[in-house]
Amino acid sequence: MLPPPFKVLLTWRRPEQSGDLAVIASLESGAVPVVGIDIVGHGPSVYPASLYLRGWINGWIQGISTTPQVQSLSDELAEVLQRIDVEAACFVCLLTPRRGSSAGLVYDGISLGFPPPLLIAGPQLEMKTSGSISSSLPGLRGDHAIPAPTHQELSGPVCLVIASDGLLSRIGSGSEHEGKRVLRAWQQSRERDTGIETFLATDALVLDDELCILLQWEHWDHDVAFLADDDDERHRVLGLLEKRAIDALGSKRGSGLASAVVEAMCNVMRHAYRGISGRVRIRDVNEVELFRVEVEDHGAGNGYRQLATDLTAQPSGQTLIDHFCDAVDVRDGADGGTILSMAVKKP
Repeated sequence: MLPPPFKVLLTWRRPEQSGDLAVIASLESGAVPVVGIDIVGHGPSVYPASLYLRGWINGWIQGISTTPQVQSLSDELAEVLQRIDVEAACFVCLLTPRRGSSAGLVYDGISLGFPPPLLIAGPQLEMKTSGSISSSLPGLRGDHAIPAPTHQELSGPVCLVIASDGLLSRIGSGSEHEGKRVLRAWQQSRERDTGIETFLATDALVLDDELCILLQWEHWDHDVAFLADDDDERHRVLGLLEKRAIDALGSKRGSGLASAVVEAMCNVMRHAYRGISGRVRIRDVNEVELFRVEVEDHGAGNGYRQLATDLTAQPSGQTLIDHFCDAVDVRDGADGGTILSMAVKKP
């Protein structure tokens, strides 16, 4: 079990007897180590080595009393691979929640041979990667120098996407770069909260072992659900949100963001539920560079997209929200409805 707000959205492993493996663990400190390995070769012939390495990694993690160092784990893993005479591409990272008032995550990772992960963050899911795919990188074996970890501080929410070259090549019709583009397309689509399986299940033949892991850091400072037509609760929640936004952004920007949220709430009642009572969630997070708010409904209306054609508001609701926010993003919720994400940059 991973500690909240970490959540594994997907683990995809094919074929079953595979040399691709991933280990995701939870430490008492709240840190989460993640290890991905792609043993050279594929299928049942490399499965015994995969089982051995999984057991060794789990034992290594369970045997430590403090938060591990990515470099230390990589060094020892290289020695094990050399001892059992196995060559593999490897990815090792440590995700550590950043302490303090700002939500975020510290990422330290090493990628050798294994395609670097996608680190996806931001209201419009700006792509941040720890490197580019390069077939010239050697596999991790012990006779290769291991580079220093890549260090990044990320604001939440964040999604870490780990995919082996076999999977990327298949969904990219033979090209790892094209496979990564497919994953980007999914992350930037309206349906990214509803699952990725349709993108992975192509008709292309499986020619190599495959692995895909989606690990999400879903941190919100405040997250409250209530009935959209409950006037007292709605006013209370919006009042507290405006105060937090003003504290983070200043009076003008904070009040503007609060006005955008009010318009979003009016839209939920007008279009998502069409006069019928329904639940709405409002969540916010004070990040390093942004103050972000999401409004989620479970209605059957077109939600935010209706704002552009709503002739009852002058100017339109969409114009108001776009005016007050630096970034706006809309997507379909996993359980139906719409999620509207709004963010304002800090001065």
